[in-house]
Amino acid sequence: MSGILTYCVYLDRAYTPELFMTFAIFCGGQVATKGFANAVRRRNGEGE
Repeated sequence: MSGILTYCVYLDRAYTPELFMTFAIFCGGQVATKGFANAVRRRNGEGE
């Protein structure tokens, strides 16, 4: 995904800012989801 983003920056495409936003949301959402899952697992006593 980051390779596609880099290639679009290299080609100077008009939709590059939208790709940056999509990439940022995807990465942020992935981290938030993992953190939430770990918190739930820890709360249920399954994390150790």
